[in-house]
Amino acid sequence: MAYLEYREFLGSVELDDKYHRLKGRVQGLREDTLNYSGFSLEELEQNFHMAVNNYIERCEKNGEKPKKSYGGPLNVRLGPDLHSRAVAMAEKLDRTLNSFIKEAVERAIYDYEKRY
Repeated sequence: MAYLEYREFLGSVELDDKYHRLKGRVQGLREDTLNYSGFSLEELEQNFHMAVNNYIERCEKNGEKPKKSYGGPLNVRLGPDLHSRAVAMAEKLDRTLNSFIKEAVERAIYDYEKRY
């Protein structure tokens, strides 16, 4: 799947077979669903920007802080065995556990993107 980025928000790019257009959704917003569509990539991107801008304006009007698509912190439950093995490998490589896990996820995503 392809993504758009704007003002620290991430939006999907998908094909809507039923209506023969492109569609998308701002990613990572739990309570709010922001959808957009367009008949070209340029129109889709413009509508993505408009959806984000409208969301930010609505939050400001209501005195709320806009939620970003993804903030960075992530809790992962590895289980005791995998956790201890990951710590041992990170130490062996003279890295922090966080940097070791980040690199492993980046590598896995890269491998999947090459395949799909």
